[in-house]
Amino acid sequence: NVAGSVISIDTAVTARRATAAIGDGSSTTLTFTHNLNTRDIVVSVYDAATYTGVLCDWVANGVNTVQLTFGTAPTAGQYRVTVVG
Repeated sequence: NVAGSVISIDTAVTARRATAAIGDGSSTTLTFTHNLNTRDIVVSVYDAATYTGVLCDWVANGVNTVQLTFGTAPTAGQYRVTVVG
């Protein structure tokens, strides 16, 4: 690195991500807003207490949102979702 040099990141080729706790104890379908401006995403969900992967159906229903559907409603903050785009 040269003193005073500027480093820039090309977000077109660098993965960006958004992560949050999800669940409300009553909804089996939850919408997560990731604001990555793309439907080309990878979605990962895991149990916040055990770090075990969780399977769910999901659809990129917009360029900034993903809809997650579970068989049983997750409790408040039970799961964490990460979206990479």
